Amino acid sequence: MERIPVSSKEHLLETIATLSSQDASDLIRRSIWCPAEEAEQYGYVPSKYEDILHRDLFLAAHCLSAGVKIDPSLSHTIATELIQLALSVLEQNAFSTLSNPASEALHHLRKTETGAEILRLLLPQITSEDKEIRYAPISASGAVGEGNTELLTLLLKRFPHEPQDVREMTLSVLGRIAPQSPAVLALLFQNLRDEQRWMQMSAAFALGEIAQTNPEITTDLLDLLREADEPLSHAVLTALEVRGRGDPPILSALHALLQSSHDSLRRYAIRLLSKLGREDPRTLPTLLDLLNKGDRAFLYSVVQGLSKVGQGKPEVIDALLPILEDEGEYVRVETLRALEKLGGQSPVIVSAFRAMLEDKSRVVRYEANQILNGHPDGKPPSFPFLFEQLQHPDEDYREMALRMLIEQVEKPPQVIPVLLEMLKDRHENVRYAAAEALVKLGEG
Repeated sequence: MERIPVSSKEHLLETIATLSSQDASDLIRRSIWCPAEEAEQYGYVPSKYEDILHRDLFLAAHCLSAGVKIDPSLSHTIATELIQLALSVLEQNAFSTLSNPASEALHHLRKTETGAEILRLLLPQITSEDKEIRYAPISASGAVGEGNTELLTLLLKRFPHEPQDVREMTLSVLGRIAPQSPAVLALLFQNLRDEQRWMQMSAAFALGEIAQTNPEITTDLLDLLREADEPLSHAVLTALEVRGRGDPPILSALHALLQSSHDSLRRYAIRLLSKLGREDPRTLPTLLDLLNKGDRAFLYSVVQGLSKVGQGKPEVIDALLPILEDEGEYVRVETLRALEKLGGQSPVIVSAFRAMLEDKSRVVRYEANQILNGHPDGKPPSFPFLFEQLQHPDEDYREMALRMLIEQVEKPPQVIPVLLEMLKDRHENVRYAAAEALVKLGEG
């Protein structure tokens, strides 16, 4: 039987939903995903680079999330494989490219029998005496533990006795599994005042997510902002940023905060106004008025803000062009980036970019050159340059070079061997990018 293309999920679910449990199980084993020890028996051939991308496993999980009934032994195997992958990713690298798809797969299963089984597999590890073991399963439980009272009671009971990194993760998980619990809300607001910055941030992110659907939390946060000191104000602003909507009371609070004696709070208010208040008619004139009313760090924030709200506004470009002469090299760099966003193809702006190629700062010259290379009159990064970047000691450079390489319209023959070699890279994200590139090329 031919394998099911990953792109045909909706058709797959429509088909598999009409099958008996046994037939659905056989379909999954033969053409979607099957454990290695059974692959030969069912004729399953994994998709390319399954050991790196795990797309077959995620597709099998997607089938279960749609409520497809299958053989309990297969469901158990999928649950076990998925949780082992998720825990491995969380334990090794919290910023892995696989973190999001693994967490999403778990989240989609949260209201299914497989999700309940995954949670049962996690609970014994959450109570482990080894702190290094507890962290990852607590993190994973947030994806499947919504509304589970046993998990809620366990996390609340153990919270005061956990080390800080586990408490940080627990706050995030509690906000996801029990966002309406009075005990959870009290704990989150308590930790919003914690002396440890990362405890504050964990509570802020959780409260911001809860505030997206609970207006009372937004009101409580705004009340807190009016009386807060600088560290607490930062935490409250983080929560409002995560909430993500610029309602009038929030925008009014941000405008009021521009009068703060703390520069860091004024800069944060500018950032949020440019993000949440783009449609507010007060935002643009306020930022233009602030352009020359602060130190260099403040100016940098204002330039960033104008780049987000000044699209199609000639007066913004006119106000930014003189900033290219500021003494701060990073202010000049940010101004270049802002002008590129606002009208990078304008002859006046292109002329300004070319002039900055003669800037006294190497950083500014480099930024101007990068912008011009991406301009229609410029040239894309050369293949020799990208191949050179693939040898860079920093994995971020290697990953970016791979992604830029695959976007080139015409690719030289040596691309395929290079990508195959990058599958052996020591960093997971680089291997993942190489595998994705090969899949797009249909090679390998």
